Amino acid sequence: MNNLFSNLFSPFKRNKGFAIFLAIATIVVIVLGIVSAVQFDDSVLIIDLENVTYIRYLKGDSSFGGFLFGTFISVLIFFFIVVICSCKKYLFPLAVVFYLYLVYSQFVIFTCILLIYGFFNTLIFLLFLLVYFLALYVLFILLLLSLTNLCGQTNFFRSCFNRDSNILILLILFLLLVLAFALILMFLKSYIILLIY
Repeated sequence: MNNLFSNLFSPFKRNKGFAIFLAIATIVVIVLGIVSAVQFDDSVLIIDLENVTYIRYLKGDSSFGGFLFGTFISVLIFFFIVVICSCKKYLFPLAVVFYLYLVYSQFVIFTCILLIYGFFNTLIFLLFLLVYFLALYVLFILLLLSLTNLCGQTNFFRSCFNRDSNILILLILFLLLVLAFALILMFLKSYIILLIY
């Protein structure tokens, strides 16, 4: 187990500069997402939350299965886009851009939920959502750091998904994180009043 975690977090040691850059870029994009959502709220532009899987589930417009499947698909799409964009060195900046777009879009939605439904109405849900987002970003940063060592290799995809690859371990962790997110949200919906109408 210790060996697994040391292998998983070893890219942080090898790529400290890039890890710091990704952490700073994530914070900057979070701030931009919050500012953008506030500006959308003050203008005629309205963010439609009806397509957000967890909002549809909380409102009763989607079943648990549909919510879980939709969340899996959305995370896996970004995961595989990041991996595919990392197969060539000249495409790798696109992988970073897609990751930052994910951060931006999620915090626009996060802030819109806060502005539309109110802080106290959604406090428990937003705290839980914040923890989920931060865990997701850590996994994506680990993914990007791991891919920097594989980027440009001739057997890129084989290297990514062999038995000892960090990428395969990260894929499993992504799936487990989404499953935990869905199960805890089901518990919150069943036993704690979440005022999402």
